[in-house]
Amino acid sequence: MILNRTGWVLWFAALAISLANSLYTAAAYLIIVSLTGLAVKYARGGPHQLLDNKPVNKQYNRAVVVTDSLNGSEWQLFHGASILVNALLNKQLDRKRDPAGPHATVMLRLLIGGQWGLVLLSCASRDWSAVVGSLWLAFCTTL
Repeated sequence: MILNRTGWVLWFAALAISLANSLYTAAAYLIIVSLTGLAVKYARGGPHQLLDNKPVNKQYNRAVVVTDSLNGSEWQLFHGASILVNALLNKQLDRKRDPAGPHATVMLRLLIGGQWGLVLLSCASRDWSAVVGSLWLAFCTTL
């Protein structure tokens, strides 16, 4: 929760600094990145959750060998706590609620395309907008 609040405070600070210095491309990039995050949350489901929600009385180690087909030449070994291996191999990777309709997916694609357009514009204009966008991207990927 604290990390979430710190991120939003830094986002508002970066937006205010960008607007104060007339870096409108950077400000638009910061806005569209946050809108993309909201669109991903809406289009792809709610908050993260455990894949296997069944309670387990005792925990034991498990080893499972997996291949793509019966005649597969590449094999993978999954070894670890039984609850984790069961969660990875026995359940589909889906959310509890149904994903949003095709309109949310189209909106998500437009927002991602807008991000690319703003990145190209900031690189072509050769001002500090590209630096602001790069710093924000570096900040988001390190957390």
